Amino acid sequence: MVKFLPFFRRQAALQKDESGQSMGARILTEQDVQISWMSDDLDERIAFLQALADQSLPMPQNESQFHAARVFSDATGRSEYRVDQWMDYLQLHGYSIPEVTR
Repeated sequence: MVKFLPFFRRQAALQKDESGQSMGARILTEQDVQISWMSDDLDERIAFLQALADQSLPMPQNESQFHAARVFSDATGRSEYRVDQWMDYLQLHGYSIPEVTR
């Protein structure tokens, strides 16, 4: 559950870091941050990369390329990595893909 902080709040007591300099109080703690999506995404990325390796296709090199390989599925209600989406992206950017892999 995401917690929203009030826009105006009382000034928190200042804390000191290891060097003795003043720093503000933490606004978010580790308990506030939900990162459960990361493990699912990592498993999906590994499966996607394996599918690309099986077809000897180039692999995404950065976050924007991974994002380009995702498509939203109305059937499942979530995004998923798709080889055909990635191949379309590659062709759009000038890579020639043999028809045999399609």
